Amino acid sequence: MIDSLLLLLLNKVNIIISICLAIGSFYLLKKFIFRQSIVVKNNHSRTINNVVNDDDDDDYTPFQFNVDKRSARPSYARFTRRNLQQELINDSNSCIVCWNEKKTVVLLPCKHLCVCVSCSKKLWNNTQRRTCPICRNDIDNLLEVFM
Repeated sequence: MIDSLLLLLLNKVNIIISICLAIGSFYLLKKFIFRQSIVVKNNHSRTINNVVNDDDDDDYTPFQFNVDKRSARPSYARFTRRNLQQELINDSNSCIVCWNEKKTVVLLPCKHLCVCVSCSKKLWNNTQRRTCPICRNDIDNLLEVFM
């Protein structure tokens, strides 16, 4: 009788240990995937900086990704609601690569108005990757727009 109770108890302990190992494995996998996503974002940031920094503009500040270790989303805690709305309105006309100048160049054939003249030149001169920053389609031509 005691042997059967002991055997039943050992079976339950083995099941509990298996469940704990499965949960631990899931946690480690989740942590690994999160770290890989941060590495991908950092590498993407370096790629954008390499493309943009090909030209020697002294007043140019490259766009940097801010990776929050607690969240994959950017933190807007430093903005009040009104400041954030104003910032979003101002950014709608800013180049999506450098964020310093106004969008003035349309990329063809996708027709995205998303970059300034200096960034469009840098994209065009990069013969290995002539792609739209929004949709990643190949760029065949550039069209400067005057507004």
